[in-house]
Amino acid sequence: MTVQEFIATGTEKATADLLHAFENTTAEKRGWEPEGARCARNVVAECAVMADGVADIVTEGKVPDFDMAKFYATLAALDTDEKATAALKAGTAKLVGVIKALPNDKLDVPIVSPWGTYTTAAWAAHVMTHNSYHEGQVNYIQTLYGDKGF
Repeated sequence: MTVQEFIATGTEKATADLLHAFENTTAEKRGWEPEGARCARNVVAECAVMADGVADIVTEGKVPDFDMAKFYATLAALDTDEKATAALKAGTAKLVGVIKALPNDKLDVPIVSPWGTYTTAAWAAHVMTHNSYHEGQVNYIQTLYGDKGF
């Protein structure tokens, strides 16, 4: 297994696990905001935006200037379960395609960001851990509204 295959497979698995957690969230609670926190749908929307954005970062080898207003507008547009999950699936497919096409000699190339300098491989793998983290958030939201049977 190549590094690219490992990252691509892990990214697909993390997305599938996140979608599984979201789909097992009671439908009427997917938009519920516990004590002013974000709802599960918004978490999935963020993961969709992240997957699409990381695909661009890995492809271009640079982090674009971050526009917080645009980020929040994009999240707000993913305001239904269907839109959020479709965007997550599309962003993940885009990223996985980029990862699989990534040449070996590009894996160690550094990409500078406001959060530090990381290799292209590290950026490619980011969505895998990001989605796993957010799967935990969705699962926690489930427990807050009383669903303890997952």
